[in-house]
Parts: sequence; C-alpha cells; structure tokens
Amino acid sequence: MSALLLALLTACGHAKAGTALPKGDDAAAYVTAKFDGAMKALTAKLGNERNISASVDSYFRIDDKWDHTQLTASRLGEPEARIVQQHSLRDPDETRDDFSPASGSVDYIHLGKHYSSLAPTPWVSMPKKPGGNGPICAWLGTIEVCNMVDAVLASVEANKAAVISAGSLPSGETELVVNVTLDAILKEHVEILPDALRSKITEAIRHQIIITKVTIEADSTVKQISMNGTLDKDSHHIEMSQEFHFTGEAKAQDFPSAPDASQVTVLPDQAAVADFNRRTDELQNHVS
Repeated sequence: MSALLLALLTACGHAKAGTALPKGDDAAAYVTAKFDGAMKALTAKLGNERNISASVDSYFRIDDKWDHTQLTASRLGEPEARIVQQHSLRDPDETRDDFSPASGSVDYIHLGKHYSSLAPTPWVSMPKKPGGNGPICAWLGTIEVCNMVDAVLASVEANKAAVISAGSLPSGETELVVNVTLDAILKEHVEILPDALRSKITEAIRHQIIITKVTIEADSTVKQISMNGTLDKDSHHIEMSQEFHFTGEAKAQDFPSAPDASQVTVLPDQAAVADFNRRTDELQNHVS
C-alpha cells in the first residue's frame, strides 16, 4: 500500500443519495477519506472472511501489440484453501491454475499447454511458504485491486483536480470517478510492460488520462474498480481496460482435489521454485 493510504486517518462520511461533491480540495478530501474506509474494510474482508471469490479482466494494447487475460480467485475455509485460475484470451493454451490446499505442506500449479516445456507432468508442486500465504496484497486476485487503488491515490495526491465526481448512489453505494494518469498505472504495476514496449511510452503519453470508476458499498467495502481508456498520442495508439470485482461466495466445487503423485513434478526447495518462476516468466506472453 502507498504511504498516503497508510497515513490516512479521516473517518468516512455519508453523502445523501445522488449527491455530487464539488471539485478541488473538498472532493479530494472526500475521495481519500472514502478510500481509507474502503481499504480498511477491504483489509478486514480479505483478512477475516474465508468464503470469497473475485475476478480480474485485463486488456492492454499498444499499436499492434496486445494481451487480454482473465483471472478468477477463490478462498474458502479455515485452514484456508485458495485457487487462482488464469487464462489468456489471445492464446487459449496459455492457462495456469495455482492451487493451495487447506491441508498438507505443498502448493500446486497446473500448467496449460503453453507451459508444457516447464515440466514433464501437467502439475508441479512446491513447499508452502513459511507463515502462510503472506500479506493480503501479495496474492493474485487481490494484488490487482491493491495496485489499482494505489494508482488512484497517487493521481489524487499529485493533482486534487483529478477527482471528477464523488457521490452517493440511490442504492447506498458510492461511485468515485477519477482521472488516473497512465504514469500512475505503470508505476503502481497495474499494467506491467516489457522493456521494448515501455520505451514507446513517452512522457507525454504517460500524462494521458485513464478514466477510473470505483464503486464502494454502503459498508465501505470496495465492490468494483474499472479503468478504461483509449489514447492516441505521439504516433501511438493505446487501449486499456482493467476491471476488478467481487463475484460472491466461494464454493467447494471451485477447488480441485490434490493431483495423483504420478502427475506431479516436485520442486523440492526455493532454489528450484525460483528457477521455475524464471522460466515461467520467459514463456509468458504479456503484451506482445
């Protein structure tokens, strides 16, 4: 989380249904206060609830290079089981499922055809990390929303006028609309580009705006964040769409059984895991 997010101490206020707030300092104070309450509630929700699922849809294009990935994530039970499923809409063979069973000492990854060169079996296993799954914003399915929120806060911190509108909806939800710079999106790792494409992002392009909408429920929980924009600048065409939302309760059928040992390649230690991750990263298409 950003230093600004951690430092915010303002309690959330409640606007009347349909009320829009003025631009400038008042709107900026309101959005930061709303985000403070929302992220505290988000932290509590993800840290305490053991029955939740979410999805991320991510599309990015620069000129003729593009990628489109969808991700679903679920967690259930105590001790907790987690499953994260990723697939590319550009390459149907580029799939990967990360599965952490509730019991046992190992985690599993199921490799799609695109990754078949990484192991002689469809599954690999690795030792579970000491101390569990780590911070809330360190696992797929959550890191995306944390990075998106950090990008919004960075834009508001840099320019109070970035807040276009902040108002309460008749449903009791709050919708925030913010001008987020592409620079903030890249710096907060909402979108990660290879060096060859990052070099095309000029300073003028970095300051272009991606409209971001955040829906916060009446209990201050983030419900959905979407970033959408089309940019034409310095002879480059860029399209971006990133959407995160909670999808409800996790279900037992979302989680596979542990694979048979004959289908698993064992990564015995962190050195083997690091080598596997390096080779995986080389195979990932990203935006290309």
